[in-house]
Amino acid sequence: MDKSTKNLIICFRFVHNSSNLTADQGSRRKPQQHFMSEQLDQMNKIETKLEARSRRKSEKRELKRRELAKSTAMALSTLGYVNTSLRDIAEQSGNALGTLHYYFEDRVDLITFTVALYKRAFLDELRTAAEGSESIEDVINNLSAGLSHGVTYHADEHKLWFDIRNQAAFDPAFEQSISEIEGEIIDVFSKVERHYFPGRSAATLDYTAVDGLFRYIMQSKEAKHRDFDANSRLFREMLGFLWLN
Repeated sequence: MDKSTKNLIICFRFVHNSSNLTADQGSRRKPQQHFMSEQLDQMNKIETKLEARSRRKSEKRELKRRELAKSTAMALSTLGYVNTSLRDIAEQSGNALGTLHYYFEDRVDLITFTVALYKRAFLDELRTAAEGSESIEDVINNLSAGLSHGVTYHADEHKLWFDIRNQAAFDPAFEQSISEIEGEIIDVFSKVERHYFPGRSAATLDYTAVDGLFRYIMQSKEAKHRDFDANSRLFREMLGFLWLN
């Protein structure tokens, strides 16, 4: 709801409350109260409609931001972060430069949103795999499948993640976002630990080991590392080594 509408409602309620204090105690009071009550009901309905309209507008804006993020990911996977400006993103994605400026404050805002969008979708897959398992063997199998799916079929999106994560070492603008996402990934391993290995506290080490394997597969030029089943086996071996030995 915009500021002017909020002010209008506040003013109306102020007048309504004031009228209740100053109205005659006689026969005029009840009709006036009834009239003001009707008016207040109408204003409440208007407020509800305006809030719904504002919510729909916000949802449409979020959908547009997500749409632009998808185009941005494609552009960045081709050009890389360092060599890509907002103008490059606009040209590669087929969007007007002004559109990007309207929905995002700057290049950092756009790229941070894009990386978070894709990485959190990946995170949801890992959480589902870990939390929907009934044994540690199931956890290993399901997590391995989720990791393999990401690196096999969505390598370009993950290249963007590693690109921006490296950039965070030089650009503080990315530090918080990268730290938050990594913290959420480590939390997946922590939950597995708490459930199956009480007292163990090596989630960060587990994450870095799996992260290293993930990056190795992603960057490999070998044909076998484009195979889902082969990649799943590698992750199962890694997780089995970490959790079953």
